[in-house]
Amino acid sequence: MYSNFLGSSGNIGYSRAFPAYTIEDNSYRKYPFVTSHLRAYYTQLFRNIKEEDLKDENGDYFRAANDVATCIPILEQSHKRVLYLPELAYLYNSNTGLNNHIVRLSEQKGNDRKIRKKPSYSELTTLMSFQ
Repeated sequence: MYSNFLGSSGNIGYSRAFPAYTIEDNSYRKYPFVTSHLRAYYTQLFRNIKEEDLKDENGDYFRAANDVATCIPILEQSHKRVLYLPELAYLYNSNTGLNNHIVRLSEQKGNDRKIRKKPSYSELTTLMSFQ
């Protein structure tokens, strides 16, 4: 589940529902990033992400677009069970001067391209319980 946000300057965020063809084809990796704040998912979906998929070619964790690195595999595993909540559920303070889309925009765009080239995840049909 993901929702939309209200920016601190009063602008409404960019989150929106995926088109039916993206959901049907499980092609989230090919669609622009629209799953911004607020997000909720089962922990197991995150735990299924391979550690190397959270890292760049040097073996360092992504410093920018790290939300893309987690969201895309979670969406792919969830497949048709993704839900968009259109309500504004989050107030995003983008006036801190520390936001990646401001201080690391080039790195963020480059990482986004790298992440999308990584192998896709298969749909997870059941959540396994764990101790």
